[in-house]
Amino acid sequence: MTPEAILLSIRDQRGEGSYRFSCPECLTTIEKPADRKVVALLLSAGVELADVGTEDMDHEPEWESYEPLEVHPGGPPFTSCYPATVLVVAVLLAIGLASLGLLAVLIIALVRHVKLLASSLRRFQDEVRPILEEIQQDSESAQDKMQRMSR
Repeated sequence: MTPEAILLSIRDQRGEGSYRFSCPECLTTIEKPADRKVVALLLSAGVELADVGTEDMDHEPEWESYEPLEVHPGGPPFTSCYPATVLVVAVLLAIGLASLGLLAVLIIALVRHVKLLASSLRRFQDEVRPILEEIQQDSESAQDKMQRMSR
């Protein structure tokens, strides 16, 4: 982003105000507060000073009292908007958390059903065991009778 894309407004005698620019990614207008240091930095970078808000000032703000700031070439673009990637990550994180919650509910329900099935199986075995033992005894007595008859 070039200094021409930023508009600086001074609103009070202390040299504070705000700066505006259009986000290069989402094209929305962003306005941020600017204290004296930010004002000095923007002016030293060549940002234009808007006439808005300077009519009610008695004298020029004293931003010249600051030392010139270092210029750092390169770096990421100057923007306050989050790229679409952050939004996608946030949505995926929300979906992941919701899925994790649903998975926890399903696991709890599965454990409850396994416990219920185990107790039903024990009860079934307890009810069927006497019947099986009776059938086994009847079978043994029938085999004894058969062996006696065949002799």
